[in-house]
Amino acid sequence: MEHILVIPDDLFEKIERFRITEEEIDKICLRALESSLKSKKKRRKKQRTYMIDDTEFVIKKVRKDGHCFFSVIELYTDYSVEDIRERVSDFMLRNKDTFINCYEEDEHDGDSYEEFIENIRSTNEWGDHLVIQATQLMLDRPIRIFEKDISNELIQRPGATDDNIKNDPIYMVYNGENHYDALIQKSDEEIINDPTFIVEDEKNLLTKEELQSLTKEDIKELLKQQNICYKSSDKKSILIRKYLEDIKKSERSKRYDDLLTYKVSELKDLMDKKDIHYQSKDKKSLLIENILDSE
Repeated sequence: MEHILVIPDDLFEKIERFRITEEEIDKICLRALESSLKSKKKRRKKQRTYMIDDTEFVIKKVRKDGHCFFSVIELYTDYSVEDIRERVSDFMLRNKDTFINCYEEDEHDGDSYEEFIENIRSTNEWGDHLVIQATQLMLDRPIRIFEKDISNELIQRPGATDDNIKNDPIYMVYNGENHYDALIQKSDEEIINDPTFIVEDEKNLLTKEELQSLTKEDIKELLKQQNICYKSSDKKSILIRKYLEDIKKSERSKRYDDLLTYKVSELKDLMDKKDIHYQSKDKKSLLIENILDSE
C-alpha cells in the first residue's frame, strides 16, 4: 500500500536556512509518516455498536457548547441549530398554556417564562425537559433518550419520550452530565462516513510524571491531537503546563455541566456543607462559580 507524505511548503526553506543534514531530513520524514499512520489507524478504530430494537447504532459525538441537544436534532432534520431554536421558541410561546404550569423560575435563575424562551432562541441555553417535550410536539416525532448502565450498555430513560407520537423517532444518548450525543444507525453511511464523525472514545490523559518522560516532539504531537495551541519555541516545561491546564479547564467545564443539573436548593445545601458563603438572592450561575472556585 502506497503512503503519501505531505511536505510543508516552508520545509525546503528551513532546510537551507538551518543547514539540516540528509540524515536529519530522513528522521523528520519518518516521524511525520509514523504520525500520519497513527492518525489513520485511530480513524479506522472499530466503532462501538449498540443494539436498539434489533438495529445497530453508533454514537456520534457533538460539541459540548450548550447546543448539544439541538445539534442532535439537526442531524435528524433539514433544520440548522438556529432554525430549531427559533421554531421551538415560537412553538413554546404559541402554546404557553401547555408548558407554563411545569415551569419553575427558581430553576432558571429567576427568569420569567418569556425570558427563558428568549434565551432558548438567542443564546446557548441548554434544552431542559420542557424544551424536549416542545421539540417532540413541534416536529411530531418522538425523542428516545438513552443512557449507559453500569455495564456500559444503553437503557432508555423513562418519561422523556412522548409515546403518543408514532412517527420515526430521534435517538440520542445522555451522558449523565448535562450533555447529549447522537445515536445514529450504523447503516446510515452518509453520516457515519462523514469526516467530522468522531468514534466514541475516551481520552487517555497523562500525568505530569508521564509527560516528563516524553520527548518535546511527542508532547507537541499530543497537544496537536487535542487542539491545544502552542508555539514552536515553547520549552518542554511550558508544553507540559499547557497540557495540564487544558485538563484542568476541561474538568472544570465538566463539573460546571454537572452542577447545572442541580436545583438551586440543592446547590445551597452543598454550599452549606462545604461552608461556602452565598447570598439568598444569588443566581444559580453565581452559586456554581462559587462552588467551583472552592474546589
